[in-house]
Amino acid sequence: MTFQIRDDQQVTLSVEALDSEGNPAGVTTTWTESGAVDDGGNPVIQLTDNGDGSALVVASPSSGGLGFAMVTASVTDNSDGDVHTATFEIEVVAGDAVTFNVVAGAPEPKETAVVPEPEPEPPI
Repeated sequence: MTFQIRDDQQVTLSVEALDSEGNPAGVTTTWTESGAVDDGGNPVIQLTDNGDGSALVVASPSSGGLGFAMVTASVTDNSDGDVHTATFEIEVVAGDAVTFNVVAGAPEPKETAVVPEPEPEPPI
């Protein structure tokens, strides 16, 4: 399932690690992102690994930047050193409209109006 965020938002991600009994498990998490860019070459997200197991995702850090990006959490189990990975897909969509412009098309010749001929008067 894709997580959707507007281009004027950010979100903090974290990992919840539980053992087979549902107890919190000690893990170390590092974060990476796919480096996704839009058609204009603008990054879709900016990811900051906070160093505390969480990460901050900023949507569309420059103009443009709409589209999909993948975030990966590499989770190291502190008890045995096993490394597990989880991916998280983010879609950045446009935010609410805040400015409006009236846009004119190209001028073109107007159609000639056809004036209907009057009906002949019936004879009296």
